[in-house]
Amino acid sequence: VQVRALDSCIAEPRCFSIVYQPLVRLEDRAVFAYEALVRCSHEQLKNPHVLFNVAEKGDRIWPLSRILRKLAVTPLKEVPEGALLFVNLHPSDFEDPELLAPEPHILAMADRLVLEVTERAAIGDFQLFKRNIDRLRDLGLRVAIDDLGSGYAALSAAAELDPDFIKFDMTLIRDIDQSPVRQNLVRNMVAFAVETGAEVVAEGVETVAELNTVRELGCHYVQGYLLARPA
Repeated sequence: VQVRALDSCIAEPRCFSIVYQPLVRLEDRAVFAYEALVRCSHEQLKNPHVLFNVAEKGDRIWPLSRILRKLAVTPLKEVPEGALLFVNLHPSDFEDPELLAPEPHILAMADRLVLEVTERAAIGDFQLFKRNIDRLRDLGLRVAIDDLGSGYAALSAAAELDPDFIKFDMTLIRDIDQSPVRQNLVRNMVAFAVETGAEVVAEGVETVAELNTVRELGCHYVQGYLLARPA
């Protein structure tokens, strides 16, 4: 039933809309970038996690992602000059021949796009995945590792991908001001990121105490409801 609902939305893309959440530079509180986040009006697919789970199980990732990429970058010309746009991609998107071609709307905005890869989704052939990411980077696109947790395998993969940005999952950031253990973990992960040439985004910042703590720990950017909700 949910796959049929998704098919109807893919056939009629007006079901989908994109909202944007700012990423703020800690140094001067300026908006540095926006993250594009999908919303679906279909009752059964309103939750983004459900939407992508259905797409994954129903082998609909490519047709869904193609629509969302085009929707996400359409208003980029209206964004202040210099601001970047973060776009979430499933690992299998990096095998999509249309993305790798690349799509005209992606190529036109390549110098302002950051492709986010989540560590939660399994990467089947890592070497192929890395080669395809490198092809896109050669066009000027940047790469972010999203929702980085504390696993050694994830850190090892992050080092091999040589990302431009590493985003710390909100589960690490929630109440971090009250957790010396997570503070130490984030401090070490920031050091790891800086050593690999990446900049760090703390996601899910909701309190002033969390904001002050991630600043003290060396994070470069923040994202969260304290600063702005997706709109």
